[in-house]
Amino acid sequence: MPYDLHQRLGYKLALAAQVNNQTMITLLADIGLTRQSWCVLVAVEAQGISQPSAIADYVGIKRAAVSRSLKDMSLKGLLERQHGQHSRQTINVSLTPEGKRLLALSMPMTEASAAHLNQQLSGHEQTQLMRLLDKILSAPHAPAARI
Repeated sequence: MPYDLHQRLGYKLALAAQVNNQTMITLLADIGLTRQSWCVLVAVEAQGISQPSAIADYVGIKRAAVSRSLKDMSLKGLLERQHGQHSRQTINVSLTPEGKRLLALSMPMTEASAAHLNQQLSGHEQTQLMRLLDKILSAPHAPAARI
């Protein structure tokens, strides 16, 4: 039997992720955000995460990648990085009014994207898929270079 790429789990996972990502990338690009910068905005504002290493852990990317994103986002006026009160090595991240504005503007877009994806599955199927993906992702793995 010949090797059938289209029947491989990894291929299907990657393709499904790309379909989802492309929709998000297109929507976010219209307001000047990347998927990764949007994830950082969510981590800081919606989750209250202010430490770069914790942001990297939350988003699931390498610390160097989040460092580059923070620098770029700071230059674009989306967030501020301040040294900690007790140690200059500690960095605290917060959103600027512009970062908050873009996050608020993006939320309906990302909800519409999620709704489009979710309509392909019943509620029970969504629950099953999330459980199975959580199981796959619970295995040890290196953080991504970007998301």
